[in-house]
Amino acid sequence: MGRVCLKAGVHWIEHPDGYWLLRNPQDVTFLQVGADDYTLIRQLELLPAPAVMARTGVGAPDLRRLLMLLSATGMLEGTTPVQRSGRPGFHPLQLLFLRVPLWNPDRWLTRYVHLLKWLWTMPTAGVLTLFLTTSWIVGWHEQTQILITGQKLWMTAGGSLLLPFILLCGCVVALHELAHAFTLKHYGGIVPEIGLLVICLLPGCYTDTTDSYCLVRRRQRSLVVGAGILCQLLLAGIALWAWLLLAPGTWLKTTSYLLLGAALLTLAVNLNPLARFDGYYLAVAATGINNLRARSFLLYAHWLSGTPVEECPRDQGLLALYAPASLLYTLLVFGHLLGWVVEWCLIQIPALSLALLLLWGLYQVLQRCLRI
Repeated sequence: MGRVCLKAGVHWIEHPDGYWLLRNPQDVTFLQVGADDYTLIRQLELLPAPAVMARTGVGAPDLRRLLMLLSATGMLEGTTPVQRSGRPGFHPLQLLFLRVPLWNPDRWLTRYVHLLKWLWTMPTAGVLTLFLTTSWIVGWHEQTQILITGQKLWMTAGGSLLLPFILLCGCVVALHELAHAFTLKHYGGIVPEIGLLVICLLPGCYTDTTDSYCLVRRRQRSLVVGAGILCQLLLAGIALWAWLLLAPGTWLKTTSYLLLGAALLTLAVNLNPLARFDGYYLAVAATGINNLRARSFLLYAHWLSGTPVEECPRDQGLLALYAPASLLYTLLVFGHLLGWVVEWCLIQIPALSLALLLLWGLYQVLQRCLRI
C-alpha cells in the first residue's frame, strides 16, 4: 500500500463538537472521523502505509478499515461512492415507504437563490415571528369554531373533499421541500436530488439535504431542517386568515380550510422525532449527535455484548432513551398502518389485491428460477 491520494476538491472541515468531516463536493458525500483517524489519514497522504504503521503502531486491519471507508465514500482518486442497493425486485411492503429520484435541482437552485436572500435576514425573521405569534393566538381563540367547521364539512361533503385534501397535502410538502433546498443552498451546500416519496400509498416528495451535515454552525444545520417546518407554519397562518376573512359558502373559503388542515396534519407528522422525518433531523442538528437512531441501538449492543462504549457520557443518556422509544413507536405505529392497509385492500378491493399478490408471488418464483 502506497500513499493515499484524495480527489481534487476533497477537503477537511473541523466541527466544534470535536470531530472532523472529510467532504467530497463532487460526489456529495462526507466521512465523519475522530481526531485519531484524522491524524492517520493526513499521515497517509504524506507517507506510505508501512511507514505510517511503523510510526503510529496502527495495525493492518485498522488501516484497511479506514481505506475501505475512504473508498466507499469516493474520497480516493479512481473511486466512486458505493450506492446503497435495496432488496432486488419489487416487494409489496415498499408501498409503505418508497423513494423515486426525479431531478438534480442544484444548478436551478444556484441560479435563483440570490433572489430570495432577503428570507434569511433579521427583519424577515422579526416579521415572521410576529405573524406566526398573532396567528397562533387567533387560531387558539377560534379552535372550537375550526373543529365545528371541519365536522360540518366532512359530514356534508364527505369523500368529495378527500382528493382536494390529498392534493393540497402534496403542495404543502412540495413547498416544504423547496424551503429545505433553498436554505441549504443559501448556506453554500449542495442539493443533488429531489424525488417522489410514497408513504402508505400517499404521494409526497423528498429532498436530499445530506450536505447540511457539513455545515460547521449548528444554527445553520438547524435552520436547514427547520425551514420546512417554518414553511408549513407560514402556510397554516395564511390559510387561517383566509378562512377567517373570506365570505362564507365560497370555494375559496373551503379551500383555505382544507389548506389549513393539510398544513397542520403534515406538520404534526414531520415534527415526530421518533421517525425519520424533520423532527428526527431537527433533534440531530440540535444535539449534534449524527446518526442518532443507529448510535442509540449500537449503544445497547455494546452494553449487551460487554464491549467498550465509545460514546461520550453526556450523550449516553439521550441515546439510552431514544432507542426503546423509537422501537416502540415503530412497532405500534407502522404495525397499525400495515394492518390498516391490508384490511382496507382485502375489504375494498379483495379480488384485485389477491390477483396482485398472486402476480407478485409468480414474479418472485420466476426471479429465483432465473438466478438459478
